[in-house]
Amino acid sequence: MAGLILSGNCLYGTVSQGGTNFSGAVFAVNTNGTANGTGYTNLYSFTALSGSASTNRDGANPAAGLILSGNTLYGTAKNGGSSGVGTVFAIHTDGSGFTNYSFSILTIDSARPVAGFVLSGNTLYGTASSGGGYGYASGYGYGTVFAFTPGSIVIQLPPAITSIVLSGTNLVINGSNGQSGGTYQTLTTTNLALNQWLPVATNVLNVGGIFSSTATNVVNSADPQRFFRIVQTQ
Repeated sequence: MAGLILSGNCLYGTVSQGGTNFSGAVFAVNTNGTANGTGYTNLYSFTALSGSASTNRDGANPAAGLILSGNTLYGTAKNGGSSGVGTVFAIHTDGSGFTNYSFSILTIDSARPVAGFVLSGNTLYGTASSGGGYGYASGYGYGTVFAFTPGSIVIQLPPAITSIVLSGTNLVINGSNGQSGGTYQTLTTTNLALNQWLPVATNVLNVGGIFSSTATNVVNSADPQRFFRIVQTQ
């Protein structure tokens, strides 16, 4: 639904639907990408919506494009979040460090942003199609203009692998990102070119800056090769 931004030989954009959970995604594609997907990377898929309020932890259905500051992409999602009325999100250009701010109750906050940002100095400015106090008797509000400083959305450090231990057919992956909090998931694939990663372990919590994930029954002599990665899910 939105346009692309260009950095070097890579284009970045959003889709309002699709992705792993059909809630939209952030993607990157090389400028020489072809119709069969060469040079395409799905940087982040928004999580599924749940309940009558259509909430989730990260937002859904981004309708606007992105803005780039340094190596961080900023955008808005018009739905989802903890109140179901949209989010502001940030993610590194390599797909790591996703985080977001969820808009809250319509009477005191912005809601359902459908446009992107402009950047002036160290401040991002945007609009929301609903929210604010005026007109709330109608159930929606007339919308707002809002501002964010990039530092108000803290980018979590990507996980660093500290050790990998093979135990029978299981693989134990230990890691750290230097700070407590966050949930991590282990993914695997047998072909990096396909960019199809599947979860192989229960999500684990970062406690005291470290975490340990056990991928069970992943050692298979029938696999010519197998790759693993750790991603932060919350």
